[in-house]
Amino acid sequence: MNFIKPDRIERARWWYRRNAWLLFVFGMLSGVVLAIWGFWAGEKIYFEGENKLRLADAAYYILQMVSLNGFGPLNPEMPWQLNVARFLLPFVFFFTAIAQLFRLVGRNGIGIQRFLMRDHVIICGSGLLASELARQYRLGNQRIKVLFVSRENNVDGFAALRSLGIHLHMDDVCAANAWRNLPLKRVKAIYFLDDDSQRNTAGYAALCSVSEKMASSSNESVCPCFIHISEPALRRWTIELYESSAERDRSRQFQWFIFSALERSARELFLRHGPHSDKKIQSRNESSGFLVLGASTIAEQLLLQAALLGHYPESGKMKVTLIDEHAERIVRSLQARYPALDKDLPHQWKIEERELLPLIDLEFINARPDAIPIEHLGILPNKEKSFQVCFVCVDDPVKALSIVEMLQAQHQHVEPVHWPRIVVCLSDSTGTIEKMSQLSLNNSTIRWTLFDPLMFGCRLEFGEEILGRKSENDAQEIHRFFLQGNDFDWWALKESERESSRQAADHLKIKRFFPHADSDSLMSAEHSRWCAERLLAGWRYGSQKDFFHRTSPNLMRYEALSVSEREKNRSIVELALGTKN
Repeated sequence: MNFIKPDRIERARWWYRRNAWLLFVFGMLSGVVLAIWGFWAGEKIYFEGENKLRLADAAYYILQMVSLNGFGPLNPEMPWQLNVARFLLPFVFFFTAIAQLFRLVGRNGIGIQRFLMRDHVIICGSGLLASELARQYRLGNQRIKVLFVSRENNVDGFAALRSLGIHLHMDDVCAANAWRNLPLKRVKAIYFLDDDSQRNTAGYAALCSVSEKMASSSNESVCPCFIHISEPALRRWTIELYESSAERDRSRQFQWFIFSALERSARELFLRHGPHSDKKIQSRNESSGFLVLGASTIAEQLLLQAALLGHYPESGKMKVTLIDEHAERIVRSLQARYPALDKDLPHQWKIEERELLPLIDLEFINARPDAIPIEHLGILPNKEKSFQVCFVCVDDPVKALSIVEMLQAQHQHVEPVHWPRIVVCLSDSTGTIEKMSQLSLNNSTIRWTLFDPLMFGCRLEFGEEILGRKSENDAQEIHRFFLQGNDFDWWALKESERESSRQAADHLKIKRFFPHADSDSLMSAEHSRWCAERLLAGWRYGSQKDFFHRTSPNLMRYEALSVSEREKNRSIVELALGTKN
């Protein structure tokens, strides 16, 4: 029976790894002090008589004790201090030497290989997100070397990561000493993907403190850094900190990018499976909408992405319904943080802004998502409201399976033409996918798709960094248009400017679903998207454009804009349709 708890063993191991050299110095000094004390206690034996020793001889014999060779001329009747010192000194010396040798070599020679890496990536974290990104790198087209750094030794899937050839290293990236032991030359990217956002920012700060000394000897950029921060408030505060003058000079060598894996996953979910992927919306310009069953963490982000990107040509406001036992609380909380989503428009909104609000037609139904009447699904032919997509957003695989079974039972009473697509937002759990596949085989008319938020939260494109190369190029092209073709440093811009261009680039993917729409309707959809982005960010209508007070005179309907302001959206539409020269 193991009477020592594993967490205590882990804390003891970490304490030793961080204080190994202090223990070595303390042990060696203790041995030397005991040896001097022993010679002083045996003064009559060693410094008197015919074979007396000089002080230099005593110092020489103390050094000999380190190599277990300190017995020679010593009298057998030596004091106890010398007996302790002659065994303590060699034990401390050889134990430290062997421990450092094992640390250098590491398990399976990884320690030496770590310092020989070139063109690799470093992934820091101990959660499923970090493990998934490391797996995607190794399974991609370009088998890039991956160094996985974790402060825990029992990360889920360690054996599977090691089988893929991923180099594992145990260290605390929040400490500056950890980065001195990692290969930072010619590294392609560094990811901070710990579940604790504060550890990610602390790790980046430790990297900056070490890289300041490296930058003095080398002027080349170290690598791009991707920092995962899930909390919106902490993300905004961190961005403002990094954009300050002192932090900008400090992190000039990094192409830092702060992101939220959950937000990226929800955006990818909407871009892939939103109502715009329905052929009826593309051809007939019908009203768009979708249904959300459940209120998991990705459901709220999905509603925000619909408000940001759900603007289609000639389709009106998107209709969204959330069905959950706590749907009202979630919607009210979302509307309190983002007033632009509230139907009950406050009086402080100006007339120009009221014509834009609310951004989406958001409704809620307080009911269990796995036991709702068919009339609430909005799929009957006589219903005015119809949904193109039904998103199942729950964290429990069993509950997700029961919802799919309920939808299958409801599906038997409805013609297939009126049934929306079903997208189940759930990680690939053992056994659940097979049961859902069996349900799909039993009913061939039901259409459902599995979306793994974990995989798409850190999805790689073209084997490159976590940012898609094509999306980044489109974002830079859009920003270059607003600068009238002038050159600019993309990573020297403010994060708000980069993110605005990225959202415009993401909406290009939606515009490409409407190749037969006229340019004026696409330009109107782009202006609606831009207004939604500004309103959700806290901007208001004003007679003059002011970045400090966040006011803009263009926060109005597309039809109320001047011709010159309308034409600013034409270049983005041409870029979406591939007609831009």
